[in-house]
Amino acid sequence: MEGLTVDYTDSEFAIITWNWKENRFRLSTIHAWHKILDEVLSKPDIKILITIGSGKFFSNGIDLEWLATQSTDEVQKYIDALNSLMLRLMVYPIPTVAVVNGHAFGAGAFLAIAHDYRVMRSDRGWLCWPETRLRMKFRPKMLDIISAKIQNGKQQREAIIYAKRLKGQDALELGLVDVIGNEKELLDQAKRLGKNVLGSEGLDRTTLAMMKRDVYGKYISFDAQL
Repeated sequence: MEGLTVDYTDSEFAIITWNWKENRFRLSTIHAWHKILDEVLSKPDIKILITIGSGKFFSNGIDLEWLATQSTDEVQKYIDALNSLMLRLMVYPIPTVAVVNGHAFGAGAFLAIAHDYRVMRSDRGWLCWPETRLRMKFRPKMLDIISAKIQNGKQQREAIIYAKRLKGQDALELGLVDVIGNEKELLDQAKRLGKNVLGSEGLDRTTLAMMKRDVYGKYISFDAQL
């Protein structure tokens, strides 16, 4: 499924690994993401979702070469589907941790920020929303996501307005990631972070999803089916 696999070996964790070229989004990729997210929710013992990329890339964003071959209607369908995936992750009913193992550009940066927490490699890779440097604007729904997840003025200035390529330490200092580390320890760091968030008593899925909707709903509207 577009290089997406999920591992349930480690008790309460579902670990999604994305390993497909530069981990770019096509419409089929988005469908594959939803299928895996559905599968994870079908397993009541899973308490924490972790997402990790492969090699140099967490995700290099939209597959622009593929998108250029699509009709206007298909492009709009794709944009709507991409928005829907990001919104679904924002209100996913279990804690989510993105392991930013390499570059996270554009839609890849949105994928990271849509998770509840982020662990990033300290020595390699950038977190970047490059729109300003590409002479592009954010579409309304993506701007709503930024408003919900990136509210600090310095974060907005450095990451969004000036489109800086943020290394791990930069992203940590801005508060855009929660932990940085070397490549070999990222997954263990993500697990520890997830367990700490979960706490000894765990979290009710319905209540957690409702709380996420209530908090982020001040900035963005969520479709009932998410």
